[in-house]
Amino acid sequence: MLIDTHCHLNFKPFKDDWRDVIDRAFDNDIWMINVGTDEETSRSAVEIAENYKEGVYASVGFHPIYIKDKNKKVEDIINENFYSETVKNPKIVAIGEIGLDYYHTKDESLKELQKKVLRRQIEIAKKFSKPVIFHSREATDDLMEIVKEFLPFKGVVHCFSDQWETAKKYLDMGLLISFTGIVTFTDKYDETIKNIPLDKIMIETDAPYLAPVPRRGERNEPPFVKYVAQKIADIKKKSFKEIAEQTTENAKNFFGI
Repeated sequence: MLIDTHCHLNFKPFKDDWRDVIDRAFDNDIWMINVGTDEETSRSAVEIAENYKEGVYASVGFHPIYIKDKNKKVEDIINENFYSETVKNPKIVAIGEIGLDYYHTKDESLKELQKKVLRRQIEIAKKFSKPVIFHSREATDDLMEIVKEFLPFKGVVHCFSDQWETAKKYLDMGLLISFTGIVTFTDKYDETIKNIPLDKIMIETDAPYLAPVPRRGERNEPPFVKYVAQKIADIKKKSFKEIAEQTTENAKNFFGI
């Protein structure tokens, strides 16, 4: 069994066949977390999860790339009623994906607003005792500083694509690291994967994006998470079974499923 801890079957590329995709995942003994990135996709993730007794779960959050108006206030972006209404649903297992993204903006005012929105969502996660799924792009130092303000809590850095020294700092804060198909594109992350303890690793597809080798260029989907697991097994010189068992246990413990 494997758990794809971060996918987006609630996105448009899956609007016509998400049920078929989930059926294929179940046929391959794969569970999944559908991750929201704004109110609409968060609601959709929950609606999809509610069709299944087990194996399909949801997270809700507001992604930093959708913060585009520096004149808005945090309360205009984060709908408190939405969170209070939905986050108690047992199908919602995390707050995310949330974080900082400086790749898509160089505007300092927007960066400051991203930080405020991030802090508010971490406060919500802690209030409802939910783990956090973090997005970080060209914003590592600022993300770390904000995380430190709120420790302790459970969090994972999703789609990690940095070096060991950065991973170690996250691990020292008690966060987990999650890998996508990016690790199959190149060997530049092999040393990082070798050094991270297996009980601190989760795996994901980030579907529909980042399809791993040998499916690169295709629409990604949860069954392809097996290629990420196999790559980690190869790098760590462990069996696929051991990687599957440990990453599944990590995910179940982290999300409480």
